[in-house]
Amino acid sequence: MLRKGELLAVQTQHLETAFDVRCLAIPTDDLSNSQKLAGVVVNLIEAELNEGASQDVYLCGESKGSLSGFEGSSENPP
Repeated sequence: MLRKGELLAVQTQHLETAFDVRCLAIPTDDLSNSQKLAGVVVNLIEAELNEGASQDVYLCGESKGSLSGFEGSSENPP
């Protein structure tokens, strides 16, 4: 079931006290495969790190977003 970030939104209010939280919303009409979405995730993380964001990155997601995060992190280990 796609919840469109509803579950994550409930959790981030507690995470925001300890982490610099970023959100990526994948449009419902985006039919990109997981490899392409993983590339987008990796590029966004690299851009944040280049702008001075914390070097520690924790990924979480729901549905297809979690798959993209896992795939991107497995292709780009620390």
